[in-house]
Amino acid sequence: MGPESALALTVDTFSREETVDFGVALAGRLREGDVVEMDGDLGAGKTALTEGIACGLAVRGAVSSPTFTLLIDHAAGPCGLPLHHFDAYRLQDADEFLHLGFDEIVGSGGVTVVEWAGRVRSALPSEAVRIVASRRDELGEDVRRLDVAFPQGREDDAAALARFVDTMARGREEGTPC
Repeated sequence: MGPESALALTVDTFSREETVDFGVALAGRLREGDVVEMDGDLGAGKTALTEGIACGLAVRGAVSSPTFTLLIDHAAGPCGLPLHHFDAYRLQDADEFLHLGFDEIVGSGGVTVVEWAGRVRSALPSEAVRIVASRRDELGEDVRRLDVAFPQGREDDAAALARFVDTMARGREEGTPC
């Protein structure tokens, strides 16, 4: 576990709580206007990661998967940013996504998370933070692998997140929470 390059890293989380904690840490590196693309099979941890991002952004209200509504907007708390949480699973293509007003929503501020981003990738900005989540059932029921890539110019964000990952791993090895 650790950085693969200056802008990418891979982390294995060993519980839902660790996945959420990683999302909180990631939120600390996100900026207003950021788009986070998430891909991964069902049960790979995308919504748990989004819950962590929401917590780290200090949004109001609980996070759930917007599968049947396509978009859930979470208002900013007193010190945070709003979160626009899309689920593209039921969309046919990028045109349908754009028709929903993606451009306007991203332009309205806050952070946008798009689950099942591969279905609408051509509509997403090239400078998005990209995450691929996968199950690691061979290591345990709750183990997830998160491959994270930051866009060019975000070396400091990737490095800070890699330090968090190292701290999380050391805490797990020592049997103490991070």
